Amino acid sequence: MCLFSINDLPANINDRLCIIPGPGLHRRAGRTRRTGSRSTLGRRHTHTHITAVRSLSRGLFDAVAGIKYALKDPIKLGAGISAGSDDVVWVDGLAEPFAVSYWAEGVEGFSAGVSNFRPEVGLELFDALSSGDWERARTLRNICLPYQNFRDRTGQNNAIAGAISVPAVKKGLELAGLHGGSVREPIRPLASEEETRAEEIYGQLDDDISRLID
Repeated sequence: MCLFSINDLPANINDRLCIIPGPGLHRRAGRTRRTGSRSTLGRRHTHTHITAVRSLSRGLFDAVAGIKYALKDPIKLGAGISAGSDDVVWVDGLAEPFAVSYWAEGVEGFSAGVSNFRPEVGLELFDALSSGDWERARTLRNICLPYQNFRDRTGQNNAIAGAISVPAVKKGLELAGLHGGSVREPIRPLASEEETRAEEIYGQLDDDISRLID
């Protein structure tokens, strides 16, 4: 499998297609049905955004297999999916909190948040969405929200918005009996109060998983 990030594209592609750095787009040589990435499809305005999607998924490149969408805008997502090719797979890049609403717009997968350390949640959520069991999907999504909301914080020792996200996942791995490891600069570890809060939220998540998943 050969993967290319957006940085491998022609130098003037940003001007023509309005692609900006962030979580989201992967192109690969050869045909596939699923993909993920580290770049995102952006826009200067809605028309340019939709034109870019149409160009990407309808022949500008030989093999656009999928687009990981990490913008908090379901309207543009729906418009982008409608404008693109049917064989391009769209993936929710904002993890479990957006899985239900973005699935309704046409995504076929989602990135891992809580599922990084409790994968049974992601598997059950995927099955519920795939079978159209919206009530169960919403219930599973909801039990992920407290920890995911915790991950959105900046943290006491960080200057970067949302910087608590990575150490929070590593803490979740440790609480699940796995190895999380340490973070790298400039991200800072959780403060003691944050570790305590993570443990509290994880405890509730663990109870919810026991109640909802066999």
